[in-house]
Amino acid sequence: MSESLAQRPRGRHVTTFVLVVATATGLVWMNLRVASAVGEMNFDPIRVTPLELDSVTHYMFFRGWPLSPYEVCVFHGMRFHPEESPVRFVLVLDFAVAGMVIFGVAVMSEWFIRRSTMTVSR
Repeated sequence: MSESLAQRPRGRHVTTFVLVVATATGLVWMNLRVASAVGEMNFDPIRVTPLELDSVTHYMFFRGWPLSPYEVCVFHGMRFHPEESPVRFVLVLDFAVAGMVIFGVAVMSEWFIRRSTMTVSR
């Protein structure tokens, strides 16, 4: 009976859950705010966004962290041309970076908690 308890995988700590939720909240906020450079360029995000984009890319065109799709979109002839640039790839990159940050926070939190409990129990 004691062997099965010793080999059972440990659960996650409440502190890790709180840190992951706080990190995810911050990343969602950073991804949903309109980039500050848009205000400096006097762009109206609703009128300037290309209409040929799908609904998710259309909404996220001036949003995103670490990159916004408009930052890599080709601009000539006084309009954006998303068909000539990797606009959707930037959104995938944003979500991949956010996932890696959340995973890193969870792993480091569990490592610090388990390391501190090992030190105390010795």
